[in-house]
Amino acid sequence: IAYDFAKENWKPFVIIRVRDVITSFILLEPFQNLQAFVNNLLARKPEPITVVSLEPIQEIFDILHEKRLSLKNMPETNPKEILDKQSAGYSFYFEDLPKFTDKLKKALNLLADNQYTSIYQTIGDNIRLSGRPYDETFISGQLFAISLRVNRIIKILSAKARPNNENVFIAIDAIRNPFEAVFFRERYSAFYLISINTPDSDRISRLQSLNYNETVIKKIDNKEYPKSLSAKQRFISQDIQKCIEISDIHVNNPGTGTKITSILKKQLVNYVSLIMHP
Repeated sequence: IAYDFAKENWKPFVIIRVRDVITSFILLEPFQNLQAFVNNLLARKPEPITVVSLEPIQEIFDILHEKRLSLKNMPETNPKEILDKQSAGYSFYFEDLPKFTDKLKKALNLLADNQYTSIYQTIGDNIRLSGRPYDETFISGQLFAISLRVNRIIKILSAKARPNNENVFIAIDAIRNPFEAVFFRERYSAFYLISINTPDSDRISRLQSLNYNETVIKKIDNKEYPKSLSAKQRFISQDIQKCIEISDIHVNNPGTGTKITSILKKQLVNYVSLIMHP
C-alpha cells in the first residue's frame, strides 16, 4: 500500500548538507585563515602531520569567498531586493557550494589519514562557540549559528516554491547535535528526526572500505559517541547517541556496502508515505 501511494505521490527531496553550511562559514574568511588554521590544528595532534599546501584550491576559494561576501552584503530593503538575494542565495548554496565542499574535502583528505572529518568537526564546534570557523572563544548566542543558517536556506527554498504553490520536501544531512534537533523541532511541526542505525561491525566495514584506518575510526567514534562531556562540550559537540535517543523514527540499515540498501529504501518509503498520508 505504501509503495503504491509513494509511486503516485512521491516528491523529490531537496538535500541541505550541513557540511556545505559549515563551508559557507569558512568562505566568509580569507584563504590564508583556513591554511593557518589547518596547519595549527594538525601540528597540535599527538603525531604532528606535515601539512600539504591547500594552494590547488585557492583560486576557486578566492572566487567563492568574494561571492559569499557579496551575498552577505546584498540589501534586503524592499521585495525586489529580497527576491534577488534569495535567488543569489539559491545559486550559491545549491550550485556553487556543494561542488566546492567536495573539492575541499578531497584536498583535506590528501593531508593524511582522512583529516577532513576531524577538521570539519572542530570547525563545527567553533561555529557553535563563536559563530566563526577558527575562533574557540565562547560568545553568547552563537550555539544555533549553524541551525539559523540552515533555517535561512529553508526559507530560500520555500520562497522559490511559493509562486507555483508547490510543497517543499527537505532532508537535512545530517544533524549530530541534539540541541540543533530541538531547534528545528520547535519551529516546524512537520519536522521528523530520523536515526539510521547500522550494526557496529557493518559500520566499521563501510568506513574501512572508504580508506579509514582503525586509528581514524576510533577518533571519529570518540568524537561522535563521547563517553563523557564537559558542560561546554555538551552544548557544542556532536552527540549522536543523544540524537538517537530523541529521534522520532528509527531505521535499520544493515549490510557492508556503501550504497543505499534495499532494506533502507523500503523503510524510508514506508515512513515518508505515512508522513504524507497518515
